[in-house]
Amino acid sequence: LRLKYAFYPLLACAALGWLSWDWTHERSLDAAENSIFDTVIKWRPIEPKPSGKTVVVEIDDCSLAYYSNLGLGGWPWPRSRHADLLDALDRTGVRAAAIDVEFLDPDKDDPDGDAMLNAMAKGGGGRFVFAAKRLPEDFIDTNAAKPASLAPGAFALEPDAAIPGPKLALGLPIGDAMAKYSALANIGRDKDSVVRDVGLYERHGDWAIPTMPLRLAAQLQNRSASSYPTQIRVNWRKDSRMPYISAVNLIEGKPICTDEASEKQPNLRGAVALVGYTASGISDTKPTPVNAAMPGVELWAEATDALLHDNAIWMPPTSLKYFLAALLVVLTAYAFWRGEPHEDVDPIFVAVNITLL
Repeated sequence: LRLKYAFYPLLACAALGWLSWDWTHERSLDAAENSIFDTVIKWRPIEPKPSGKTVVVEIDDCSLAYYSNLGLGGWPWPRSRHADLLDALDRTGVRAAAIDVEFLDPDKDDPDGDAMLNAMAKGGGGRFVFAAKRLPEDFIDTNAAKPASLAPGAFALEPDAAIPGPKLALGLPIGDAMAKYSALANIGRDKDSVVRDVGLYERHGDWAIPTMPLRLAAQLQNRSASSYPTQIRVNWRKDSRMPYISAVNLIEGKPICTDEASEKQPNLRGAVALVGYTASGISDTKPTPVNAAMPGVELWAEATDALLHDNAIWMPPTSLKYFLAALLVVLTAYAFWRGEPHEDVDPIFVAVNITLL
C-alpha cells in the first residue's frame, strides 16, 4: 500500500535480477523448455519420417541365440565374426559404417580376427569408424593418456591452439588402423539424465575430439569437422522407427531373424550403417524424450541421420530465451505500473504474451 504503483518496477527489477542469476547458475529456463519440448515431441500429430538411408545393424538376442544354438559360443563374439559382419556390410555397398562395439583389448583366442578387423579398417580408408572411449581422469597418469592434439580425428578450435594440448585418457581399438579411424562413443545427458542433445565433439583445451556421427558426417560430406556445431538436438520420433536389420542376417546372407517371414529387409546399398548391440543382456540403453530405454546404437544412428540429411532441430541460443523472458517482465510491469484499469491492462497483457509466444 505504501509503494503503490512503484511496486511493479521494483518487482520487475527483482525478476530481472533473478533472471541474471539464473542465466549464470541454474539455467531453470532450459529445464522448463526441455519439459515442454518432451511434451510437444510426444503429442505432435505428424512427425517426420527417417530418411531410410541410415540403418541400425543390431546384434540382438536372436543373433546371439543363433550362434549359441549352433555351439559356436555366446557373447562376446570372436573378432572373426565381427570381421565377417563388416565384410558383409562392405559387400552390400554401404557408404560407410560406424561400429559401436569396443575392441579395446586383443582377443587372445582369435588373433587372426583382430588382424582381419585392422586390415579392413586400413583398406576402408575411413569408411569404417570404430568406437573409442574417453576414460575417467583417474587414467590421465597411465599409458592410456595422450595429448588432445594427437587423439584420432582431433581438430583445433582456435587458430593458435596450443600444441600438443592438454592430456586426456582414451581407450582406443587395438589395431593401429582401427585406432586411426576411431571416434568417441561417450554419450552425454542433461541434468535430468535424459538424452536430448547429442554431442558431436568433446572439447579439451583448444582441441576437439569427435564422436562417431561427426566423424562419419565430415568424411561423407567432405566438410571440415570444425564447421559443425558442438551438439545437435535430434528430431526424436515416437512412432517412425529407424530401419533395423539383425547382424546374423547379414553374416549368413539370409533372413534368419525377422518378425515375419515376409518382412522386407532394409536396402543397405548407398546407406550408412551403425552397428551395435541391442540384446537384453548387453544392451547399452539411454532415456530419450520418446523412449525410456533407447539402444545406444539407435541414438547414434538418429544423430548421424540428422547430420547427413539435415533433419535436426536447431535450438535458439540460451541468451534469446532469457532476453524474451526479460522483455516479458519489463512490458508486463510497465502495463501495470501505468495504473490503467484492468479492462485495458488485460488485453495488453494477453497481447504481449501472444506476441512473444
